[in-house]
Amino acid sequence: MNPELLLNVLLQLQNQANNRKQAECAFNQIEAVYYPRMVCFLTNSGVERSEAESIANSVLMLLWDAPEKFDVSRVTNGRYDRLFWAWLQQILIHRRTDYFRALKRQKRVIYSDQMLDFESEHPDLVARDSENALDDAERAGHARELIRKFKKTLTVPQQRMTMVLMETEGVDFKLDLLMTICGISRPDACKLRKRVQKKFRQFLQQQGMSEA
Repeated sequence: MNPELLLNVLLQLQNQANNRKQAECAFNQIEAVYYPRMVCFLTNSGVERSEAESIANSVLMLLWDAPEKFDVSRVTNGRYDRLFWAWLQQILIHRRTDYFRALKRQKRVIYSDQMLDFESEHPDLVARDSENALDDAERAGHARELIRKFKKTLTVPQQRMTMVLMETEGVDFKLDLLMTICGISRPDACKLRKRVQKKFRQFLQQQGMSEA
């Protein structure tokens, strides 16, 4: 069954004592699909396996206790598995973002039933070469400073996700990515990115630095 339909079943049945077995069945099916994929995704991103399993288990507990937090309706990009993104959002909301600096640096990311090869599908999203790692780290620090300036207009999850995008993909990150993981409209995403870009480039000019 479609994972999103399973989530709806879980939402509808969980609080009905007479349907608890059906809710458990839906939950188990979601777990069977997403637990191994999340562990694989996290380990590919540089997280130790034991920690990856701990994180995935924490989100599973959240899925059972509060499935309404997995709001797939806010995910605007239908290309990807929306429950996967909702799951990933919960990880970033409830865990430190340190583990996910390489969220988009990995060239292969697991979605639904297929592997998307980012080198061929999205060559512009492939990470910079390793010799630029120092520049990346320096710019990442500036990105964190910029995000702090937008706390009044962004929710905490949006702050974290925008920071991850800037750190891993640079200031010209894709609007679709921002729309998808922050659950915002294209006009809002465009305004946010322009505001970030302007501030970021002004800062680089003041420091005599370049974006590349």
